[in-house]
Amino acid sequence: MDDKSSRPTLIAHGGFDSTLEELYTFAAAPALERGYNCLTFEGPGQGEVIRTQQIPFKYDWEKVVTPIVDYALTRPDEVDPKRIALMGFSMGGYLAARPAAFEHRIGACILNDGVFDGYDAFASSFPKSLVTAINNGNSEIVNTVLEILSESDPNTRFNIKHGMLTAGVNTPFELIQGFEVYRLTSCDNYQYYCPLVPFSNAFAASFCLAFTSLIFLVSAFTMHILDLIALVIAVLIFDFVLVFLCLFLKWG
Repeated sequence: MDDKSSRPTLIAHGGFDSTLEELYTFAAAPALERGYNCLTFEGPGQGEVIRTQQIPFKYDWEKVVTPIVDYALTRPDEVDPKRIALMGFSMGGYLAARPAAFEHRIGACILNDGVFDGYDAFASSFPKSLVTAINNGNSEIVNTVLEILSESDPNTRFNIKHGMLTAGVNTPFELIQGFEVYRLTSCDNYQYYCPLVPFSNAFAASFCLAFTSLIFLVSAFTMHILDLIALVIAVLIFDFVLVFLCLFLKWG
């Protein structure tokens, strides 16, 4: 927050392997250039919170974001309470979607990427035989196969090793089991009352199917015509300027 004027405020956070520092480039600098305040943070499972405090990820991210909104509203000279937006990056697209449903003080939400089902996004690259073993609860086979895959594939090795650290578990099977609750369908009585703008990142292939599912969710549960206009623009043109413009028109 760069001055004492009350203005729209963007709250931004990362995802699976994010750090606070990278959010300056992705969120803070672009927001400030466009006249927004920007409040960034690391939550459970992220950055220093997992490395030094050893607090693992929480699937119910609304319990993380609500205290952040509480803090922002303690600064009324800087933060316009009617114009607070939330943005999550990568796996943060799933995380941000939950407080957008439950924290009604959020006026708009950007999901980059838009993740409807975190479990499917995580397991989408697995061989069918491995998915069958997971569904059958065969932990020995799952752990053995993922250890073998990790030896030959650096991406799998990182995802499993980092995933176990950030989830606070000891085996690959426990990690995958834990992702079962990272689904928007696991929310009780969820309803979106604010505009949502989901993105699909072509370089994050594991999120493509999850993004497609989220499109149907937004179409079904978002009530404002501007939401759909913003959605179409955001999907067709990957441009933060247009997204912020849509949100500004909504709030103006």
